[in-house]
Amino acid sequence: MQKKEAKVDSLCLQNEASSLRNFKVQTMAGKGSKRNATRDDAYAYLGTVKDKFQKDSEKYNDFLAIMNNFNAGRIDRNGCIEEVNELFKGHRDLISGFNVFLPKSLEIADWYNLEGR
Repeated sequence: MQKKEAKVDSLCLQNEASSLRNFKVQTMAGKGSKRNATRDDAYAYLGTVKDKFQKDSEKYNDFLAIMNNFNAGRIDRNGCIEEVNELFKGHRDLISGFNVFLPKSLEIADWYNLEGR
């Protein structure tokens, strides 16, 4: 039973990494200002998000749902960015990590630091 669960978890992780990678490709169309995020970057980021919300799996699942909705075309790029920004409010490390998948012009600003706090 554990092997089957591990295989399902692995497939889910691959799908989500693919969603993040697709997000990067779609948001970067025509913009070459940042290096391309790799599949390994996506896996690492997903692991970071999962670890951060270990005790609040609903938030992790919400993040996965946002990425799936974007990948399926149910929300656009800006909607995805807004939802991630709202979900990760107060988690500057996660927002900073998400910015890796965004072109410089669309990065989520760290308003906390901009206000000098």
